[in-house]
Amino acid sequence: MKIITILLFLFSCGSVTKRDSSGKVTQKKKKEEVIVASLNGSLIRQIIVKNLPQIRTCYQNQMSSSGKTYQGMVTMKFTIEESGLVDRAKVETNDPSFPRPIGECVSTVLKRIKFPRSKGGVVEVSQPFNFHPTKS
Repeated sequence: MKIITILLFLFSCGSVTKRDSSGKVTQKKKKEEVIVASLNGSLIRQIIVKNLPQIRTCYQNQMSSSGKTYQGMVTMKFTIEESGLVDRAKVETNDPSFPRPIGECVSTVLKRIKFPRSKGGVVEVSQPFNFHPTKS
């Protein structure tokens, strides 16, 4: 039996960018002290952690269907609109071995998450995920 571990590195690696309605960057900060509009890094992290089971499922389903394992870190970039809905989500990785279906599935999960409404603009998040299979 394999246990799937996904580590969140929002505190040391994540970044959040605030844009106004025209798309102009108005604020970009890194680490957990980020406060953008009414959303802060800690709140974003809490919501992502609540949704980790669905992200684990993306990883586990791909590993089960392909019979291969993947280990590594990828960064998901996504945009939270003022409504709290994720508009765009994509994987950014320099690792050619990263299974594309995992990124597509995680993007779908992120687009289903409802964040609190943001005041004053959209929020761009850059969130690393570490995918790592472990044996129990």
